[in-house]
Amino acid sequence: MISTNSLLALFLVVAALPAEIFAQECHTNPDSGDNSDRLTISSPANLSAFDDCTSIIGNIVIDSAFSGSFVLNGVTNVSGAILMDEYEESHEMDAFEMLDLLYIESLNLPQAWGMERLQLPRVEHMEQLYFIQGVEESWFDVGALKTADVISMAGSWTNISFPSLESVSGGLTIVTDPSWSISDRTNPLEIHLPSLQEAQWMSIKGHVNILDTPNLEALGVRSNAAPRGMEVHANYTDLSGVYLTSLEELHGELLLDGHIEAINLNGMYETNATITIRATSPVEIYSGLQDAGIINLSGELSSIGFEDIFQAETMNIESNIASQCPISLIQLYRQLHYPDEPTFCNSGSLSHAGPNTYTYTATSEPTSTSTSTTTSMLDWYYPTAGQSDSDSDSDSGRSGRPPTAVIVLLPLLVGVALLTGIWIFAVRKSRTMVREREREREREMGMGDSAGTPMQEIRHEIRPGGLQGQEQQGSGVGVGGVEIAPPPYSREPPK
Repeated sequence: MISTNSLLALFLVVAALPAEIFAQECHTNPDSGDNSDRLTISSPANLSAFDDCTSIIGNIVIDSAFSGSFVLNGVTNVSGAILMDEYEESHEMDAFEMLDLLYIESLNLPQAWGMERLQLPRVEHMEQLYFIQGVEESWFDVGALKTADVISMAGSWTNISFPSLESVSGGLTIVTDPSWSISDRTNPLEIHLPSLQEAQWMSIKGHVNILDTPNLEALGVRSNAAPRGMEVHANYTDLSGVYLTSLEELHGELLLDGHIEAINLNGMYETNATITIRATSPVEIYSGLQDAGIINLSGELSSIGFEDIFQAETMNIESNIASQCPISLIQLYRQLHYPDEPTFCNSGSLSHAGPNTYTYTATSEPTSTSTSTTTSMLDWYYPTAGQSDSDSDSDSGRSGRPPTAVIVLLPLLVGVALLTGIWIFAVRKSRTMVREREREREREMGMGDSAGTPMQEIRHEIRPGGLQGQEQQGSGVGVGGVEIAPPPYSREPPK
């Protein structure tokens, strides 16, 4: 007989085993052995075929006549797709619920017009999420979704939130109306994407008043043949703003159209993308861009805050109202559109920037002192309003550059200084050599007749007091009548 303790121990061992051991795989078509076949579900009762399944291999097709709620809890993995026929409308399916699902390749419900709720609270990754619904005050829950290849959705929501979504490798498309076209609605939509960091393409269209993307860092793909980017169309409400303050990389295109109160691009300093802004209500633009590609701005531009811009491939600006413009923008516009003035800027901005300092050269290129079409704010950043317009100032460029005379004479002055230094060095070297020769002659003369006498033949003995006695007899006479040469650096040669 098995004891109670043994049964308890066995129960604990079984309970500690991973759930995968008890997972049951189910095929939509058991005879196929792969996910190439599909199983069509016409009613909620058909879902009982998966009651004991935790993993499904294959595709499930929801018939357009399906009525009621699609509930398939307990399934954690779908290696395949759950889909509808894209050409047949479904108005009777009111809910889609898979509370335990962690992964699915694709959920494709393009004709779920009657769906009121979509619940996938635990799914973390899917390749495609695509659905359209038409019931007002509907809601959905995909709170754990972190990554996806494609998300495309249209519906009558008032709030869309992907709190955990970090990356969309393909495209993210959100439209406020099932028709995919922009139409007027009573209740605006709030879109919250607090964790999103990157997407190849984003498209937001319709009745939107909040777009929250505080951590979005990259849009588009640098190496892709179709880099994409982002578009926002808010034509039937005042969108509070498109704040891309964390955006550092933008490739392809940024198109912002409609009623947008503010646009903030302060986190990005360089891009080769095309930036197009079409404002149908007053908009304030803030940008940290320094080097840009193509810039097209039009509409009601109340403030164009490109404070640091110094280079752009093309810049086209048309404003229905007088805009507040920084000096850098005015200077760059003058450089690119010489001799046209940025008439879209208000009088205060133009007065602060000063007069146009560019001239027209024979190469038909606007320039200050060169014919280069590359514009650099390092050449003319500072205001020129206080400078004289006389001909005597023309060489200075009145733009912060040194006068032309200085540019020409500076190499000459450097050359003269260099030659002078060489001459001074040569003179000093010559004098040193002359002194050395004189000292050498003095040494030769000081050696006297003993210069040719071998040292081994000079034999004498110096006794104490001997030298003193000889000095009294005469200078230069040594012991035994031998002349003694003076020290090498004596002031006077021997006599």
